[in-house]
Amino acid sequence: MKIKVRISNIGCEGCVRRIENILKEIEGIRNFKVELTTKSAEIEGDFDKDFLFKRLEDIGYPPEEMD
Repeated sequence: MKIKVRISNIGCEGCVRRIENILKEIEGIRNFKVELTTKSAEIEGDFDKDFLFKRLEDIGYPPEEMD
């Protein structure tokens, strides 16, 4: 699975690092790219999307899936 999400409240490189640290912990995620300029993330792997969204919401970065 590969998804792209908008994370509208990414405001700095610290936010990017915090999100990256969470993504590294989630089982099944193989690759990801978090971009400050587009306030988005591309995530690839075999992971539970609901769990991913919950974890990001828990740390204050609610994602919106993009088409």
